[in-house]
Amino acid sequence: MSLTFDGLSVSSNLRSVLIKIVGTGIWLCFTDNGADYALSVDGNERSAGATDATTSPACSNTGARSMLAVSGLGSGSHNVQLRVSAAVDKEFMFYGGTIEGSVTSKR
Repeated sequence: MSLTFDGLSVSSNLRSVLIKIVGTGIWLCFTDNGADYALSVDGNERSAGATDATTSPACSNTGARSMLAVSGLGSGSHNVQLRVSAAVDKEFMFYGGTIEGSVTSKR
């Protein structure tokens, strides 16, 4: 498995982070404080809302209040993009994440 922050593009009030993973799922831990955000995987927008991070083993010890989870991805490489529109009074705080992988063995 690998986790690489491949790029960070910034415009006046929109930030985008592209995370390239090799795995079958990803959990992102954050507190949005009212900031808008959107998640896409392999170019497809994910509309699932955030859930309570404090109840998930992936995020419970991070300090995050919210979590976005994407699971059931096919084994292999994926591009995960998180776009955030924040402001001084709507600060987006990212606390990290977890990647789910799979192992295939041959006999």
